Amino acid sequence: IAVVANNSVLVDNLTIEQVAGIYTGEITNWSEVGGANKAIVVVNRDEASGTRVAFWELTIKAVFGKTTEFIKDAITVESNGDMVTKVGSTPDAIGFCGFGYIDKAVSGGAKTILVNGVEATVDNVLSGKFPVSRKLNVITKGEPAGFAATFIDFLLSAEGQTIVDEEGFISLP
Repeated sequence: IAVVANNSVLVDNLTIEQVAGIYTGEITNWSEVGGANKAIVVVNRDEASGTRVAFWELTIKAVFGKTTEFIKDAITVESNGDMVTKVGSTPDAIGFCGFGYIDKAVSGGAKTILVNGVEATVDNVLSGKFPVSRKLNVITKGEPAGFAATFIDFLLSAEGQTIVDEEGFISLP
């Protein structure tokens, strides 16, 4: 999960504690993290988002514990596509997106933010250096059969993994 900010933001690196502080409302101005004296515009995903849950677990919960919640007055968007569009078009905004949306974020007026000095790259995720990453799993009730088995076989095939790569996500090593 990449942390992205509008190109107007002068900050290029945040610690995981700073990211968590921004998303809980403890940090509200870019000057508190080495940037300009501008209010931080927080963009978050809607409550149905698995990316939102994973981001919360990897940032806020990891830093502050399980009872700490997201800031209430963030702009809420429904998809990764909406996230990168909103962040790219909103001065002083910060957000997060899946790896498959980094190129769209960058071409739309946003940039990726290093977290703990580590860039959101495939190598850094696979090595465990990038701190805001998660694995996605396919789960079935019992042994997969029928369409489920066919889908999983395709997903794990060379053709399926090529599509994962082409879409900007991280394929299985």
